[in-house]
Amino acid sequence: MRVTKLVKHFHFEEDDRGDITLGAGIRLDGRISRLRLIGPPFPASGIATTRVTNPTTVKQWIGFQAVIEHQFVGGAAAGGGVAKVQITDAGYRLTDGTDEFFFNGSTWEVNVVDFNTEEEVATNIATFPVTSQKLGVVVQLTTTDSDVTPELEEIRVLWASDVEQFEDIILRSMVRELRESLRPIAELIIGATGSGGPVTSIDISGNAVETPYDIVDVDSVYDETADQDHLVDLFVSFVPSTGIITISPGVPDSNDIRVRFVYEPPVVVTTSQDFTEISKVPVVVLDEIGWADARRMAIPDKVVDKGAGTGVKVQAPIQGDLEITLQGITDKLVDQHRLSDEIKRFFLNHPSIRSRGLDEVFSLLIVEKYDSRTPSSSADLHTGRALFRIRDVVFHGKDAVDIPVVTKFSTEDGFILAEKP
Repeated sequence: MRVTKLVKHFHFEEDDRGDITLGAGIRLDGRISRLRLIGPPFPASGIATTRVTNPTTVKQWIGFQAVIEHQFVGGAAAGGGVAKVQITDAGYRLTDGTDEFFFNGSTWEVNVVDFNTEEEVATNIATFPVTSQKLGVVVQLTTTDSDVTPELEEIRVLWASDVEQFEDIILRSMVRELRESLRPIAELIIGATGSGGPVTSIDISGNAVETPYDIVDVDSVYDETADQDHLVDLFVSFVPSTGIITISPGVPDSNDIRVRFVYEPPVVVTTSQDFTEISKVPVVVLDEIGWADARRMAIPDKVVDKGAGTGVKVQAPIQGDLEITLQGITDKLVDQHRLSDEIKRFFLNHPSIRSRGLDEVFSLLIVEKYDSRTPSSSADLHTGRALFRIRDVVFHGKDAVDIPVVTKFSTEDGFILAEKP
């Protein structure tokens, strides 16, 4: 199996506050973007839980590192050759968002009492189950001196992914979000039925609908003859599997009925600009997809196993914007206007897109707003077009490499890395 090694970062910045659960005695210090005990005086311990990440392409959790600053007493300055006594510490459990797990020496067991050391988690995280595709960290900061606290800057997790990045961000994320979100409204006028009594139910599947809508719900129903201002909504219920609409009160069988329904337009990706088959409209088409402003990031990523004295460097990826043309095609002008409103509503309510395979968020940028138009070459179709970008998408093309670790306690996270000669 071809996999890519990636690094998942659990930060403690102000923007992350809503995703972190803080217990008694611990706080997120947004000024320095670190997790620390509350004080001084500082309590003996405090527990926090990170967000739970859910990358659907995970095949294995591989490595674990806490970037943490501890406090010492006695001895000379760090690296001075005189023993010092560490008076702060930290412990860790892993969570899948449902249960918390402690490594007991042979297996990961459900446990909400005990904590592992960083080295124990790093050594054994490769056996933590990936069945749920979820991972979070429960952190306990401790101190034996009420005047000092440990400060946790971030947690790094090395993981293996079988992600195909273009497929993930476009097909599995962007297209899926559009399919789940776009819900335009269309209308159908049902003529007088002459059924001999008040109409209390309508079989919308049995009525001739020129356009092949995928109807998922009903918005409202009106007596078109008696209520042309559409003031009284008669809708009661709709059963999608049967297409039966129930209304109340009943409408005289000599009156017309207006049904406003919600439909799900197909969303497709194509490289052809000739996607104009009448049988497939209304449709939303993504095409002309390409990189814009691509560049290689300057800084690689890394995860260190402090106990083993080894590390893995993930090579700097290519980062850039994916520029995409979005077209909306309908066979009715009114449908085009409503689809236009729905697409504009989508981008107003979705300033970003979450990659499902990586569980990373990328912002969306509108380059050209959606504009409806009718090509002179096609009197039967109405089209609209928007141009947008998915910002700062990363592409990992180079393989990660193993690197040795050189201990140097004067550095920020306690280590510097050097590649093997």
